[in-house]
Amino acid sequence: ERALWTIIQAMMLATLLWPDLDQGHARAALRSTLPALSSLVPEHWLTADRQTIRLTPEEVWVDVREFLALLAQNRSHQHPQDTVCPECLSSLEYAIALYHNDFLTGFTLADSVEYDDWQMFQRGWLRQECAGALRKVAGYYGCEGRYDQALAYARRWLSLDPLHEPAHQMVMRLYAASGQRAAALRQYQECVAILDAELATLPDEETTALYESIKANTVTALPKAAALSPAYGVLPPLPPLIVGRKRVLQDLKERLGMNSEPRPITVVQGWPGVGKSTIVAALAHDSDIIRAFPEGVLWTSPGETPNLLAELLVWAEALHLISPGQASSIEMLTAQLTATLRDRRMLLIVDDLWQVKDATPFQVGGHACALLMTSR
Repeated sequence: ERALWTIIQAMMLATLLWPDLDQGHARAALRSTLPALSSLVPEHWLTADRQTIRLTPEEVWVDVREFLALLAQNRSHQHPQDTVCPECLSSLEYAIALYHNDFLTGFTLADSVEYDDWQMFQRGWLRQECAGALRKVAGYYGCEGRYDQALAYARRWLSLDPLHEPAHQMVMRLYAASGQRAAALRQYQECVAILDAELATLPDEETTALYESIKANTVTALPKAAALSPAYGVLPPLPPLIVGRKRVLQDLKERLGMNSEPRPITVVQGWPGVGKSTIVAALAHDSDIIRAFPEGVLWTSPGETPNLLAELLVWAEALHLISPGQASSIEMLTAQLTATLRDRRMLLIVDDLWQVKDATPFQVGGHACALLMTSR
């Protein structure tokens, strides 16, 4: 499977660079170009054979790789993700300094929809990662009373996504806390104008309430960032004994991001009785997983005839989004869960899925979450 994927990647690369040629001629053009690329610098920075092409990590420094490594280092710290320690601050500021512009700005390939789609996805993902780092650093300096530094990071966060109201709110709070009440009120007017121009909508109630508080001169300081306690749904019991599955558990933990970034979705498939539920139950209680996902684990088991609304309500209650037993709709709950999990690092486990469509409501995790599903 791995060999097949590398061949497909080589074919995709050839097609990407020479879209007007057929596969045979595109592969030939790629082969003839590689020697010229390899001779650009004396070091062996490019490694290629008949099937694979890769940069040599020891010889090539890539800012994106360094940026992501710094963020992964930050997430490995043993404290809630919204808490910033001195070591976090240093790595986050360095990561932010590396983000000079959007991914591959100024570079494009003519008439290549595949490349455009790939670049757009990478650009959005990396921009979101940078926004999360800016939010944390701005909050840290704001809580320390270093408002000039906090505002610099907060305004850069806002520039990445001018429609994101939490960024407007932070800038407003920082202006108010630093005694710049007029600037805070102007920031609200900017928020109103851009939301009206781009989305034809009004600000959220929370943003408007903050504006009224600043207008009444009742907001004088930035509130301390509350450390988020780990959230857990109703987890299955810890299996008393697991025999012969050590390698499987280790593989799953690697896929879930124990030592790296988690894969967005991992599916364990097998016949009834092979131990899928036992394995994921063990993972839900595993100490390595708890360290990798310090903000908690949410678990559910829909089964053959699921009550999706009830299962989502359990997750919503665990995250304190609603009161126990409060009725809602699937659409409303998925929207609330998606917003809440946007910047949190949690593991979501959906055990015993029977229908593909039943998985959709549970795909609510943000960029730092992992989703593990089992199905027969």
